[in-house]
Amino acid sequence: MTPITTATNEPGKPIKVGTQPWAIVVTPDGKTAYVVNSETGTVTPVSTVTNRAGKPIKVGITPVAIAIAP
Repeated sequence: MTPITTATNEPGKPIKVGTQPWAIVVTPDGKTAYVVNSETGTVTPVSTVTNRAGKPIKVGITPVAIAIAP
């Protein structure tokens, strides 16, 4: 995953979130992005404040989508 500074459209340093990222969702407060990795069956939380990946969460075989509900 590569963060982008929206004010300048400049890419930042890539963040390792697995070998096959497939989908992404951002929490309503904008503080965390969750990235689906369909190859490993995980979802990786990424802090948008620090641009650091957290521990992957196992979710099952070949996840392809993600959503956040209030």
